[in-house]
Amino acid sequence: MVPLRAFEQGKTRLRSSGHDPAVTELARLLALRTIAVLESVPEISSVLVVTDETGESFAASTKTSVLRESRPAGLNTAVERGLLELGYGARRASADPVRILVLHADLPLVERGEVSDALLAVEELGADAFVADESGAGTTALAFFGGAFRAPRFGPGSALLHRLHGFASLDLPREHGMRRDLDTWEQVSTYLRSPQQAAVGELLARAERSALAHETRSEASPAHLELSSRS
Repeated sequence: MVPLRAFEQGKTRLRSSGHDPAVTELARLLALRTIAVLESVPEISSVLVVTDETGESFAASTKTSVLRESRPAGLNTAVERGLLELGYGARRASADPVRILVLHADLPLVERGEVSDALLAVEELGADAFVADESGAGTTALAFFGGAFRAPRFGPGSALLHRLHGFASLDLPREHGMRRDLDTWEQVSTYLRSPQQAAVGELLARAERSALAHETRSEASPAHLELSSRS
């Protein structure tokens, strides 16, 4: 499951103003890349996008379906709606309950093999689990395995909250792509100095090119946002 905020509303800490076309396009590209990675993972049978975004179909393959939120009420509510849609509550007590991975949509470095390895680690744990972000304070992923229902606890200090509410910590290396989300310009700067610099730089460049093209088509003044060089 990928809970996803409308592109024009997301990435607030990257925006210089409420209307920032390059950041909106960056949010879109990040989401599409994350979903494409999930679609490519053999162990994943289906992908559910829970979103209030109306301008994108998301169905890059037959694996993906979309649950539209007409009245979004935050990340935790979106995840709970997705769990209900997938019939998770009804199937938790069965002999073979459905396994659900909830993954943030803003992971520019995550790769297919990393997701497969994380799913295997969850199976070995045999328990609901969370993945802390690179700082160790936030949460980038939740794995619902089975047993007693645990509500998601996304928000400030979510890693500690998930631990306190019975989610096991999935011990992934700090540089693992599932831990490296993109929320701040400090993270952008760090990624552009990392071995994965080319991939992140291309993503940023594509977002800016698309935004500038949109501004030109709209006969607006081009916004020279210089996404790839901000720090």
